Amino acid sequence: MIVILVCATFFMLGAHASDMVVKIDDGAVLGIEYQTPTGAIFRSWRGIPYAKPPVGELRFLPPQKPEPWEGILNATVSGPACIFVYSFPNDPLPVSGNSEDCLTTNVYAPRLPSNDPSGYPVMFWIHGGGYASGTGDFNFFDPTPFLVDGVIVVTCNYRLGAFGFLSTGDSVLPGNTGLKDQLLALKWAKDNVAYFGGNPNKITIFGESAGAMSVGNHLVSPKTKGLYVGAILQSGTALTYIDAATSETVYSIAQSFNSSITNSSSSSEVIKVLQSIEAETLRDACSVYSFAPIVEVETDEAFITEPRYELLASGRYNQVPVIVGHNLEEAITFLPSRAILEQTAASMDSDPTTILPYMSFKNGVDKTEVGKKIHDKYAGENANFSDNLAAVLNWKSDDMFLRSCYKDAMFQSKYSTVYMYQLSFYGTTSQSHEEIPGAGNVGHADDLAYLFNVSTIPLQTEADFLTRSRMVKLWTNFAKYQNPIPDDESSDILAGVKWEPATPDTINLLDIGDELQMKPYRKAEVMTFWDNIWETYADRPYDTY
Repeated sequence: MIVILVCATFFMLGAHASDMVVKIDDGAVLGIEYQTPTGAIFRSWRGIPYAKPPVGELRFLPPQKPEPWEGILNATVSGPACIFVYSFPNDPLPVSGNSEDCLTTNVYAPRLPSNDPSGYPVMFWIHGGGYASGTGDFNFFDPTPFLVDGVIVVTCNYRLGAFGFLSTGDSVLPGNTGLKDQLLALKWAKDNVAYFGGNPNKITIFGESAGAMSVGNHLVSPKTKGLYVGAILQSGTALTYIDAATSETVYSIAQSFNSSITNSSSSSEVIKVLQSIEAETLRDACSVYSFAPIVEVETDEAFITEPRYELLASGRYNQVPVIVGHNLEEAITFLPSRAILEQTAASMDSDPTTILPYMSFKNGVDKTEVGKKIHDKYAGENANFSDNLAAVLNWKSDDMFLRSCYKDAMFQSKYSTVYMYQLSFYGTTSQSHEEIPGAGNVGHADDLAYLFNVSTIPLQTEADFLTRSRMVKLWTNFAKYQNPIPDDESSDILAGVKWEPATPDTINLLDIGDELQMKPYRKAEVMTFWDNIWETYADRPYDTY
């Protein structure tokens, strides 16, 4: 829904309404200034449509550019979030609720123009949430810490769950609609950010979790070539596996609403049925399934058509400098209590096939034997996970995120500059985790509050704020110079450390803890083990890792 201002009075900080009106390609937008507790003032334009409402016959389809509007669009509040499948415990509520009509962007900028005539560097944020939850809403991701360091931040919403990733596996509905939403939003930023004082030729894309996986998918998609100069991947890459519902599942969902749908029905008939269902009803029916990016069939609008592992391994991706990394013990967020860990350990001990990675096994492989090898690698020979709960977390962290981050860094370092990191700082965001002896204590998503103001997770200590200052400085330096610590960097908070790029033979990383330190990658030996598992038991081509 586009809200046009006809006659209204606005109370903004130190700016006349006319000062906050920006004319972009599709029409005029009115933004608002906001003031931080320290008195700093920044500007924002929120809820700007970058696509037509994806409703009715446009549901599931690739996004279309919006119609231009007359008058001035009210861009003083965030637009609705896309429809969630679920929410995470610390997630705020979307300011404007949820809606299927949700494809909007938000632009945040310093108050004064850049001294550089080309404009401010731009950081384009893609939120996470398992492709099922999340939003670019200010209440979720207030980017003010970045603005202080002299960049513009653009965030966006993209369709989630079945609305964004349902596929019939053919050209009727090939899938990856949510990634195509992100692509159109990124193109919107490229075309319009100069109106807000940004440099369209210096855009860095960054994201966390499914947002980082999305960034990785943009890197391997030819559709995004030339739209950005760098990428930051936090706890996820194109190689990170996430389950995606099959076309058979889509047919089953359609049959639950219309008994005339059979396995011989056409994809067009299936989609027509699913487009006619009320949005919340469809969400609920699909909530037990996982929807995520896939390798598509070849079409003009296809985003990914080849296995991602093979694209990265062969250098057939958008070769730009990247930062890639993870938190110390990602899995502790997903296995949050001793009781859950004990239950998981018992299952892993009784059935080793439960710890197999997702891969296409060669014919004749004994999966129990493979599972036993993995079990012994992590729990120890003749030992049990039940007696070593830390080993459960170590395996789960590797399986979910660390293994794919390491392989991604190794591949990309053959062709482009790669800076790898791990966050080991134990601060306010990590203190809700149960301590498990022998395991790390910094879990998945604990990094977010050190970059953004997250309304439900306020930082509390000097060490928290120092870590934020360090991470924001590293990230914004990268956006400005494609180097997180350029040679002339003189900031005291970085303590004179030099972040050495990774190489295919030596994956060193920057450990972001109480101090900043370069360290050898602590998982190198176990990653050699996983390479052997893939080479011995999996059929090529590989897609994820």
